[in-house]
Formats: sequence, C-alpha cells, structure tokens
Amino acid sequence: MRRFLPPLQGLAAAFATLGIAALLPASQRLDLLALVLALTAGIYMGFGFLDGRPLQKALEVAVGLAFLAAALVGAQGRPLVLAGAWVAHVAWDLAHHPRRGVTTEIARWVPPFCLVYDLAIAAAIVLWWW
Repeated sequence: MRRFLPPLQGLAAAFATLGIAALLPASQRLDLLALVLALTAGIYMGFGFLDGRPLQKALEVAVGLAFLAAALVGAQGRPLVLAGAWVAHVAWDLAHHPRRGVTTEIARWVPPFCLVYDLAIAAAIVLWWW
C-alpha cells in the first residue's frame, strides 16, 4: 500500500491546485499553472544542488531553465504549450526513476508523486482550453 501513497498524494495535490485555479479567471488560471510549473522544475534543480555533483547540478539547472522558458511562453496565452510542457515534465519524472538514466539523488517518492500531479494538471489545461 505504501508504494501507492505518493501517486495518490500527487493526485490530491493536483486536485487542490486545480480547485484553486478553477476559482480564477481563465487568464489568471493560466498564469498560476505556469508559475506552478516553474516551481515544480525548481524542485528538481534543488535536488541537483543537494546531490552536489557538478554534472547533476548543470543538468538539473539546464532542464529547469527549459521548463521555466516553456512556462513563460505558456503564460503568454498559449495553453497548449503549457500543457505540452507539463507532459514533458512527466518524461523528466520518468527519467528520474531509479532504473533510468538520470542519477540525481532525490527522494524516492518524488517521481511517482510528480508524474501523477503533472498528468492531472496537463489534462486539466487541455480540458479547460480545448
């Protein structure tokens, strides 16, 4: 049962985020979800710095900056770009799986939590703006 806890928590966090977003006008909703993407990318950057290895720091910062750029573009009235960035973040979550290529030391619960969270946010963006 424990292994299902992070994804369930990710889903609960996504519903909380989307509940707050639903209270906002559409333009502010997009801004909020772009800001949350930038913050989410920053979490992996933080793990990169905690890891301490120069290559991991550089990798996490480079990818985090790419997500920040996508968030900025998405916030400019391009919801499908933002949804695509959230889906791309799912791929980044999967890359951090213990059996995958990115070896940044992170808490084991982070990738499954984020994977579910990211998918729920991306799906909501598509549903709201499609």
